[in-house]
Order: sequence, then structure tokens, then C-alpha cells
Amino acid sequence: MRIMAVVIALLLPSTAHAKANFARAFAGRDGCFELYDLKANKLLVRLNPGRCAKRISPCSTFKVPLALMAFDAGILGDESSVMKWDGTRTAREEWNRDQTAASWIKNSVVWFSQRLTPQLGMQRVKGYLSRFHYGNEDMSGGLTKAWLQSSLLISPDEQLRFWERFWREDLRCRSMHMT
Repeated sequence: MRIMAVVIALLLPSTAHAKANFARAFAGRDGCFELYDLKANKLLVRLNPGRCAKRISPCSTFKVPLALMAFDAGILGDESSVMKWDGTRTAREEWNRDQTAASWIKNSVVWFSQRLTPQLGMQRVKGYLSRFHYGNEDMSGGLTKAWLQSSLLISPDEQLRFWERFWREDLRCRSMHMT
């Protein structure tokens, strides 16, 4: 956390200057950017507020709350926990093997996520989404696809609030105390 604050302090000498630089970088693009100072509990930069409030599928970003759920529920023990590959080949070679929790996150292995959610079960996943205040909390798209261009939606504003609660360890997960 301290290192991140130092890097941000070095990269962004002033909020006004930073906002101008980010605005230039996003010119002509339909994107959103938010920079939040946890220490000051303050949003420093927010570009394209309308886009930041629009809910979209979380896709790969869902791995973080899913990992918290799986560690908290005891399905994953630590980053070296292994899930066996079922032999179904994909276009991404790094997915075509057994995966650890660490390699799942690093390589964004969708099949790993799709096998974790049924182990958690619908009731538990919905409970965690509610506890995390995660977007629209809608799992009607099913346990293996809701976060992949389906029913579960979250805005960048809501993602930011999730990350704030994550860093403050306010998500009420046992796994939050892991190092």
C-alpha cells in the first residue's frame, strides 16, 4: 500500500495536472477512469462519469470476488491449491493443464472459475454477492456464465467501492486476513 502511494505520488504531481493528462489519454474513447486515494478517502480523478456509472458484465474481474468466496468457503486452501484439468482443449494453451489458484488468476482461466461456482452453489454465491454489494447481484444467467456477458452486471463506480472495501478488509471474509 505504501509503495503504491509513493508511485502514485511520483506519477501524479497534482490532481489537476493528472486529470488533464488522463482526459487527453481518453480523448475520443468511450472509457472510464477513476483514481481513489484510500488514505484520504477521496476520489481524486473521475473521467466520463456517465460511463463510470454504467453497469457491464464483470468478465475476468469477477475472479477476485470469486477467489474470496472460494478461500472463505474453504474450497481453495491457498494459492497452490490445484484444480485438475478435464482434458478439454482450448485455443489458449496455458489453460490446457492442471491449474493452481495462482495460475488461474494469472492466466484468467475461465474453466477454473466455471468449476468453482458450482462447488460454491447458487445460495452461497448469492449470499457473497449480497455481502459484497457486488453490482446487481443477479446470477440468473447460471453459475457458470452469469459473469460472462450475461446477467451479473457491475459499474466501474461499484467496482471501485468493492475494491475500497477489499483494501479496507470490510468484506467480512476469513480469507481477508491471509497474507
